[in-house]
Amino acid sequence: MFILSRHLDVLNLWASLSITGKLYICCLGLCAAYTIYTLARAILSSKRWLKKIGQVAQPVGNVTPFTNTSPIESVRQLHLLFLLLFGATLANEGFATLSTIRHSLLSLSGIGVDAFEPCAAFAFFVSGVLAVLHVIQWVVAAQLQRNLHRALASLSG
Repeated sequence: MFILSRHLDVLNLWASLSITGKLYICCLGLCAAYTIYTLARAILSSKRWLKKIGQVAQPVGNVTPFTNTSPIESVRQLHLLFLLLFGATLANEGFATLSTIRHSLLSLSGIGVDAFEPCAAFAFFVSGVLAVLHVIQWVVAAQLQRNLHRALASLSG
């Protein structure tokens, strides 16, 4: 059975997350907004830089390829940090679920693996968000690299 084939009640899943999981989800949203803002700013500054180089025959300022890709490196490190924090948060959620099962007064023999549904949904959601952010960062890095090669080609030729 696939996770997308199940009906997941988002509010119920949110209520079952620990405070650490909720804080992580909120910070992941902020990370996504920061990523989109930073990458959009990098693309726009790259296009402005290309336009300036096209207008004059000499290099504009003291811009090197490293200053053009530094926002990308910053975003990559942020995504790696969130991936590492994801592992710690998921482990915390798993232990919290196990602890809840162990201290439950009701018989949980009928629940079985469904007790870990919130952990699986949390892992699926976070992995999806991180994958989308990675693809966006990858596309922007490729675009910046292409713009840089075009600018260097127009300077030399």
